Amino acid sequence: MPGTVSNFPYSGVATLSRIKPSRITKTFGNNQFDREGRIIISEYPSFVLYNCYFPTGASGKKYQDMKRAFYHDCTESIRNTLASGKEVILCGDFNTARDDRDVVDVLRKKIGPGFLPEDREDIEKLFSLGLIDAFRLNNDEGGHYTWWSSTDFKTKGWGWRIDYFLISPGIKGLFRSCSHRPQFVKGDHCPIFLEIRDPESANSTNPLQMKHMRPGQYKFCAEFEIVKKNNLDH
Repeated sequence: MPGTVSNFPYSGVATLSRIKPSRITKTFGNNQFDREGRIIISEYPSFVLYNCYFPTGASGKKYQDMKRAFYHDCTESIRNTLASGKEVILCGDFNTARDDRDVVDVLRKKIGPGFLPEDREDIEKLFSLGLIDAFRLNNDEGGHYTWWSSTDFKTKGWGWRIDYFLISPGIKGLFRSCSHRPQFVKGDHCPIFLEIRDPESANSTNPLQMKHMRPGQYKFCAEFEIVKKNNLDH
C-alpha cells in the first residue's frame, strides 16, 4: 500500500474503561501509523475493541493514499483477530459514508472525499469480514447523521453518517441498542452509543451473576469530543 504522511498531533483517540483490558495495543503491526495516535486496540475476555480514527483523505492524493493504507491495515488486523477466534467491536470516525442513506441528498450530488468509489470500496472490505453495522440492526432508514461540516448545515439537517460501531457476528447475540445523540453536538460530530449484554451472564440464569453487573459496564461511546471551555454553551 502507499506510504503515509504525518498528522501528529492532530489525530488521537482515547479509551476509558471500567474494566481493565488484558492487553492494549496502539499499532496494526507495521509501525506506519503509530505516531499518528489513531489506534487503540483493547483486549477483553469476550472481545477485542478497536478504537480507530480513520484519516479523512481530503487534502490531496497523498492523504487519500494514507487513508486507503489505514483501511487496508485495519482490515488485515481485524481479519487476523477474527481468524484467532476472537470477537471484534470496531468503533470510531471512519471518515466514509457507506451508502446513499448515510449522506443527505443535497451533499451526495457532489461526490468528494468520504464518498468516493475507492472510499466505499475500502469500507466494504471491512464488511466482507462479516462485520455488522450495529446501528442498522434496529434502524434501516436514511436521514440519521453523525457529522455536520458547519453549524448552518446542522440546522438544515445536512449531514453525513461517518461514525460507526461495527460488530462481529458473535457480538450480535449480545446486542441491545445502538444510537446517535445529535442533541449533544459541541463540535462537528455527535456521540454514538452501543450497548450489549454482559457476555459472561448473557446465557446465565443465575440471579447473583446478574445482580453484580455494574450499570453501564457494557455500554460504549464513540466520538465524544473534547472542546475548549470557552466554546461551550453557558
